[in-house]
Amino acid sequence: MSVRDYLSPLPLIAVLRGITPDEIDAVADALCAEGFRILEVPLNSPRPFESIRRLAQRHGEQCLVGAGTVLDPVDVTRVRDAGGKLIVMPHADTAVIDEAKRVGLVCLPGVATPTEAFASLAAGADGLKLFPAEAMVPATLRAWRAVLPKSRTCAPRPPHTQQRFVRCLRAAEGIAAMNARFDVVALGEAMIEFNEARSPDPHAWLQGFGGDTSNAAIAAARLGARSAYVTRVGDDAFGRRLLALWMDERVSTEGVAIDESAPTGVYFVSHGANGHEFSYLRTGSAASRMHPASLPLGVLRATRVLHLSAISQAISASACDACFAAIDEVRSGGARIAYDTNLRLKLWPLARAKAIIFETLRRADWALPGLDDARHLFGDDDPQRIVDACHALGPSIVVLKLGRDGCLVSDGARRARVAALPVASVDATGAGDCFDGAFAARMTAGDDAFAAARYANAAAALATTGYGAVAPLPRHADVERALTAQA
Repeated sequence: MSVRDYLSPLPLIAVLRGITPDEIDAVADALCAEGFRILEVPLNSPRPFESIRRLAQRHGEQCLVGAGTVLDPVDVTRVRDAGGKLIVMPHADTAVIDEAKRVGLVCLPGVATPTEAFASLAAGADGLKLFPAEAMVPATLRAWRAVLPKSRTCAPRPPHTQQRFVRCLRAAEGIAAMNARFDVVALGEAMIEFNEARSPDPHAWLQGFGGDTSNAAIAAARLGARSAYVTRVGDDAFGRRLLALWMDERVSTEGVAIDESAPTGVYFVSHGANGHEFSYLRTGSAASRMHPASLPLGVLRATRVLHLSAISQAISASACDACFAAIDEVRSGGARIAYDTNLRLKLWPLARAKAIIFETLRRADWALPGLDDARHLFGDDDPQRIVDACHALGPSIVVLKLGRDGCLVSDGARRARVAALPVASVDATGAGDCFDGAFAARMTAGDDAFAAARYANAAAALATTGYGAVAPLPRHADVERALTAQA
């Protein structure tokens, strides 16, 4: 059968990037049920040759199975030995093409110019992969098709009907989580923290780190999630300390930009009879200069959950625009939006805050408000009515954080109060942020909202047993021990 024959039932190629051998059977079964007949496992996936072997054994009779991202002629033989019959390349290396044809495999090299296209066809390529496809505008493609041999090129058309296309998208959604490189990507501003020390010296301050969404990203990473952060930091000592922190905490910095002309933000935490008080030096900070065009789209497209907060939006108009652009980007790829309404009236007036927060809630999947914020936003003290108001705006899951009283969780069909974990609390600076990161980590691990909230309650409680926003964030084993002791 030719490539065209395999494309005939459904003119799409399934690229199973990042898949593992343990996942391959169920994913391939779902794709084949929807009509996919070409299945490609990129060689930069975990144990790709084992996945190819399993694909070939299970679907080799009806599908063209093989490898993508093939860069070396040596790998061609390994693909064949695994049972693969297809070689897809990102480039036009004739040595790889020659080896593929020598051992009898179908070969689709990547080409970006007519010269590469004709050279690849002359070397025996069975078709051409336009790479990167985004660079190929329709007018250019028409010009190529006018001169390239029609019998040797593949020109896929869309699925036969809209209904068929929708079914294909739904099948793809089933593997979206598998293809994501990150469980949680958080967006916002990270800062250097100076926390008033409990000591006889009134001038003693402990240097730490903060920023609500950064805290959440670190909490998620400590609790086992694959985490990344999107922000800007200054080209200064504080910015370098933040980068070192994220690397130490295994939070990807792929989405962090360095701003050479703006500083990293700083804040101070004072402690008094009425709790902790924040003072900020963040006007004109590097993070406040985020804007839609500066967003790292590759990172946003690689996550299962985007977490952001109202603080991320309040620091500047351009940062607010960046948040909305990020939401649109990740939603288009099927990821979830987790939103904390973290309200800071020192940053913006209530009327503007309400307008922006309510519009964001309309786009969010998981709403994570705190009770104090919600009272200002909704003008109501009743937790049940606050949850109703959040649901009315759109989120399917609402978790209202109640501090020492735990949280109220609703998935729209069921509602339950989850009790807090009793601890000897000394500093609640980052408790809500820890809750957010823990909740996202457990939801992406497969928990339902109620189990995730119970876990997040425990994690947040443990985060109050030390000073600062980051240092006391717990590990998974700590939370498990606390939950076991509570049971």
